[in-house]
Amino acid sequence: MRRSWIAAGIVVATVLALAAQTSVVTRTGFFAGDFRAFYCAARVASQGADPYRTQPLGACERSLGSTRFFEKNPKVTIPAPLPGYAIAALIPLTRLPFGAAIAVWLALLFAGWLACVIAIAAFAGVQREVTVAALALSLAALSFPFGEVVPIAVGFICLAGYAAWRDRPRLAALFAAGSMIEPHLGLPVCLTLAVWLSGTRWVLAACAVVFAGLSLLVLGLPANVEYFTSVLPAHALSELTRDTQYSLSAVLAALGVSPSAAVRGGSLWYVAMLILGTIVAGRVARTTGNRAFLACIPPAFAVFGGTFIHVTQIAAAIPAAILLVSLSKDRERIVAVVALILLAVPWGWVYSPALLVAPFLPIAFLVWQYFRTPATVLISAIGSCAVVLGLQWLFNLTAPHLGAHAALPVMDSRLAESTWALFAGNNSGGSIAAWAVRLPTWAALAAVLAMFIARAGFSIERRQIVPLSLALGCTLLPIAAQTYGDRATGWLGVDFRAYYCAALAQRQHRNPYFEKSLHDCEAASPKPYFRARPGLAVPAPYPPYVLAILAPLTLLPFEDAISVWWTLMALGIGAAVYCLSIVSRQPIAVAAGALGLAAGLTSFSTGNMAPMGIAALVVAAMFVQAGRFAWASVALAAGMLEPQMALPAAVACFILLPAIRASLAVAFLVLALLSAVAVGPANAVAYVSMVIPAHALAEVSRDNQYSLSTIATALGVGDRAAVLIGSVSYLLMMAVGIFASLRLSRQFSEPSFVVLVPPAISLLGGSFVHTGEIAAAVPAALLLYTRAATLRPWLLAALVLLAVPWMYATSVTLFIAPFFPAAYLVYELWRRDLTLALGVAAAAFAAIALLFWLAGQPHTPAAMHPHSHPPIDPRLAEAGWRQLVLGNSTNRLITWLLRVPTWCGLLLLAIPAVLLALRRDPTLALEPS
Repeated sequence: MRRSWIAAGIVVATVLALAAQTSVVTRTGFFAGDFRAFYCAARVASQGADPYRTQPLGACERSLGSTRFFEKNPKVTIPAPLPGYAIAALIPLTRLPFGAAIAVWLALLFAGWLACVIAIAAFAGVQREVTVAALALSLAALSFPFGEVVPIAVGFICLAGYAAWRDRPRLAALFAAGSMIEPHLGLPVCLTLAVWLSGTRWVLAACAVVFAGLSLLVLGLPANVEYFTSVLPAHALSELTRDTQYSLSAVLAALGVSPSAAVRGGSLWYVAMLILGTIVAGRVARTTGNRAFLACIPPAFAVFGGTFIHVTQIAAAIPAAILLVSLSKDRERIVAVVALILLAVPWGWVYSPALLVAPFLPIAFLVWQYFRTPATVLISAIGSCAVVLGLQWLFNLTAPHLGAHAALPVMDSRLAESTWALFAGNNSGGSIAAWAVRLPTWAALAAVLAMFIARAGFSIERRQIVPLSLALGCTLLPIAAQTYGDRATGWLGVDFRAYYCAALAQRQHRNPYFEKSLHDCEAASPKPYFRARPGLAVPAPYPPYVLAILAPLTLLPFEDAISVWWTLMALGIGAAVYCLSIVSRQPIAVAAGALGLAAGLTSFSTGNMAPMGIAALVVAAMFVQAGRFAWASVALAAGMLEPQMALPAAVACFILLPAIRASLAVAFLVLALLSAVAVGPANAVAYVSMVIPAHALAEVSRDNQYSLSTIATALGVGDRAAVLIGSVSYLLMMAVGIFASLRLSRQFSEPSFVVLVPPAISLLGGSFVHTGEIAAAVPAALLLYTRAATLRPWLLAALVLLAVPWMYATSVTLFIAPFFPAAYLVYELWRRDLTLALGVAAAAFAAIALLFWLAGQPHTPAAMHPHSHPPIDPRLAEAGWRQLVLGNSTNRLITWLLRVPTWCGLLLLAIPAVLLALRRDPTLALEPS
């Protein structure tokens, strides 16, 4: 009887909240406003018109039911940003009068909400009263009055979770496909099921084909293309400043980021969350044995950030939160319950009378359900009452605007979003209260995702939280400063601009190495990116297969392409750090300290390729260590994005690891075929015979080159002879590296030495060694230091010298390096000796300060032996590039001093590596930690 009274009370409170919210929405004239847009979009589409345009969509909306909203907002058209197949599914409703269609739609919304209640209770093992309470405000009271589609999408997600829990993969796939009515919520579910549940794949594929067919049948190809290329970006732009937005794009726009950049940032974040949610869901489902996680976890990740996250869509995270509570124990359970309660209350609508029931339902009820202590329930109810009333009072104040005033975004005036943007901007204040009400939801989402990540096995030890935070902060801050500096000086994205234009030229069947093919593209760069000056093109001396791999990026506008590229670079550096931590058996903060500045600061702002090659090498080392040679071959082939770094590792693996030879040969054959297909065999050969020598000649006198060729040129050796000397030294150092890796891998029983040591030693000499490529020696230095029992001081010194890009001492961005990574690495790796760490910090600071001071002093160029420069084919971009290099090469003493610490680091790595390789003492190795 007691439970019946509780259930009745929950129902009454839910109805009261729904009635109050409906009253508020009706007074604004927006009752069923979202459904009005959907209904009209389906009607317009059924008549053969474009449902995304202001007209005839607006005319239809004004002709239906109450027009109070349009009387207040006469120029507004409510957009319907649904995909073509969703619009097709709504066409049958347009055969009904609008009032009857609303009744049917509300019944469908209730059915979706009820499906959530029943399904979650089943697969989470909780009482239905709990699910009703959790979803009463967030999903029912909030979405029903607007006629939002969210309850249907979340209902399908929960049904997909239920079917997966019952081991019905095909049914789960059908329900997941149904959730695609709200694509950014349904896509993560479909992707995760396809990855982790093989029985869903063919059903999902068939549904994708059906959806594509429906979209083309109803809208035609032009409108479908318009949906993806114009409507979705425009809709995100139209809501950037809205007070009910929880997206990362909205936050970035408030911080002053341009609207287009804010949307790109949100889009890339959504992709990252899509990938992370898929991985975490699969691992949690496997460890718990509950496949419902496959459907419930991904939407929770999807609503954290992104480009368009409305308060109503936050409810998609509640099924995961309820599952987390049922899974948790002790202190973790308390955090999970608090997070669930915060998600169950739509704080963004705290000014609505509907939220007056929140302190009792869901807050007090859920607290009582999980803790059963009257005092806790009473304190929770009173505290939440105070919070709700306090936030309502804050809303009634004339609170200051918080955040930058963004200009009205530019979009196609024919789209309904163009009018909606004006409406959203005029009805959003960006006040402190509007941001304050979003903080509880963001905090709850962050807590839920963090606990799931920990459940997936990605947890971080508590003692590593501070070092990892230090690593992130001290890495991101200098990179951000360097990016700002490159933006101010006009060099932002210079390397990727060259890659993009070369890949575009190759895709358009023009020679990607000719100045004529590159200049016009590079000169057309939008601000604030690098723009080529007249008569100069930045060369992209990469093999044809690299440009073919980059070709898909050229289908995007440059601003979008470089955003994707920077995201890939960040993922690459993150993967390198993670895998180096595994290979070296060191905490991830140590790996981040070793690689963060060496790979990130030197390459990120320019978009250089080096971090991608380094990441591929470290990933290959991890796979070789694990004996997964097929995947190692794939990683080595990916490493050939930077051929001069990956080639020594590939040759060493082919010679020393018989098990990898077949897969490695296939991988490299694919690269060769890709080059031949991209430019033809003759041009592929011309790349090797013409472009590579020309680029070495163009850079041989450059002040930031670490190659033996550069030293030889400064000593008076002719350019061609110097390049030949450097090329021969590269081959000799490769041979030395292969020999050393063979002996070291046998002595220490570490096959990863075969991958990491040859590229590191080959950097000592060569004909072309840039600052960014020095980071390829860092993994070998850390690995050898952690394994060797002798010569460890020299190896630690090598690691510190290589982890700091001393060339950047001319910039204030490097003044953080003496403390992190230099002092931090010494402290962590050398018995936590604080005195030594402080001494290293003082020495590094003094060295950087001295170099910084010397760089600002007037200097007379060092004496150079005059010599002629051999001609370069004038058609090649390298011809003009050499003139730029010669005009900016000073040969000042400081330019050599900046390189000395790095050369010392390479020597301190190579010499101990060779000495250890020559010894036959089994006590040389430390016990694995």
